[in-house]
Amino acid sequence: MMHSVSYHVDGGMMASRPVLLARLLMVPLLALILLAWGLWQLLLWPLRALLLFLRHERDTGTWEHIRQAVEFCSNHTAFLLMLSDRWPSGAVRVRLSYTPLVSRLEILIRPLLGLLLLLNAAVVGALLLPVWFLQVAHILLKGRRQPVLQRLLLNYLGFLIDARAYLLMGVEERPPLFPANMGWFLKSWKWLPSRR
Repeated sequence: MMHSVSYHVDGGMMASRPVLLARLLMVPLLALILLAWGLWQLLLWPLRALLLFLRHERDTGTWEHIRQAVEFCSNHTAFLLMLSDRWPSGAVRVRLSYTPLVSRLEILIRPLLGLLLLLNAAVVGALLLPVWFLQVAHILLKGRRQPVLQRLLLNYLGFLIDARAYLLMGVEERPPLFPANMGWFLKSWKWLPSRR
C-alpha cells in the first residue's frame, strides 16, 4: 500500500551560525505562531468534520487548503527543529494522496486518535529536547548539522506531518501512534552498553 503522505525537506548538513542565533531569538515568536495556528485549526475542525460527514466526500479545493495548512506548519516546525535554514516557507514540500471519499467512521475516530497523537507528540518532543540542544551546540561549534541528530529530528518531523495530515482530514490513512524507526537511535550511540 502506498503511503498517503510524502514530504521533502531542503536542509542539507551545512548550517548557518547567524541563522541559528536568529532562530534562537525567534523561538518564542514561532512557538506563538504555531500555537495560534493550532488553535485556529481546532476551531475550524468541527465545521470541517461536519461538512465532510454530511457530504461523505472531499472536494479538491478543501483538500488543497489542508495540504497547504500542513505544509505551512511543517515549514515552521522544520525551522524550529533546525532541519533547514530556510524560513518561513519553501523548506518543506508536502504531498498528500487525494482520495475523494471520506470514511464517516474515520471522522468519528479522529478526535480520540488525535488526543493520543497530541499526547505522544508532546512526550516525544520533550524527550527530544536534549537532542535539540546537542544539535544547537554542534552547529555552533562545527557550522554543520550532526547526521544522527538530524535523522532523529527528521523522523520526528515526519511523524508530525503524518499526524497533521490525518487530523486535518487530508488523508484517510491512520498515522502511527509514535515516530517510526526511532530504535536505531539508541543503537547508534557507541557509549551505550551493548546487549549480548
